[in-house]
Amino acid sequence: VSVGWSDALTAMLRVGAFRSPRSFILTGTSDIVGRTAADEPAATPGLLSVPEECAPLPVRFGPTQSSGDALEWLARVLG
Repeated sequence: VSVGWSDALTAMLRVGAFRSPRSFILTGTSDIVGRTAADEPAATPGLLSVPEECAPLPVRFGPTQSSGDALEWLARVLG
């Protein structure tokens, strides 16, 4: 249970994103692809971040709010 945090940040906590550098994909109604690093990664236009001042490790991530449509698009692209 978390209060005042989004489901995405709670899921990042659960997969261990703040414990050690790693990449992750969270899938549900939306998809979130992200990466944590030992140092603050450079700002990337279009990505969101959790800076190192707010968490043990900095995180960069990009969400999509149309997970099902993204999978349908990928299926068409890949045939």
